[in-house]
Amino acid sequence: PESKPRPVKAEEPPSEEQAFDWQTLGSLAVFGATFHFLTEYVCDVTLCVGPSMLPTIAEASDVVLVEKVSPRIRGVRVGDVVIAHSPTARDQTVCKRVAAVGGDDVPGGWRGAAVPDGFVWLLGDNAANSSDSRRYGAVRENMIKGVVRVRFWPPDRVRVFSGPEPA
Repeated sequence: PESKPRPVKAEEPPSEEQAFDWQTLGSLAVFGATFHFLTEYVCDVTLCVGPSMLPTIAEASDVVLVEKVSPRIRGVRVGDVVIAHSPTARDQTVCKRVAAVGGDDVPGGWRGAAVPDGFVWLLGDNAANSSDSRRYGAVRENMIKGVVRVRFWPPDRVRVFSGPEPA
């Protein structure tokens, strides 16, 4: 018995589900780059944890919007609440109030001591329970990630930080 040659099937083009979607990949890349740019250079959201800023910032529940443009342009001012890289644990951040900037006297009775140029003196509002510049000294300005502008969570504690407040 002779075998009949099998008909060769023409390959079908991939279905829409199987086709690699370059447009979607491009859209994801643009979204990712935009998101990175915005959170790195414009604003970010941070959960603040710890008692050092009581009563301004709660111990474990306040989520804040951190604005990053103005510190790069004009620096920070005394009274600003800031998020900074921790001087003692580089993978963490701290939320503190700027108590002095370069050239100012160190607060707290350190007679004759001044904050060096390019540095800030950071203090927690809850002085009795805050690890701050009284412990680790002046902090380089470039360690400041941004200025807290809005506390938006929890909803019953929404607050706009419109400018520097007395330290």
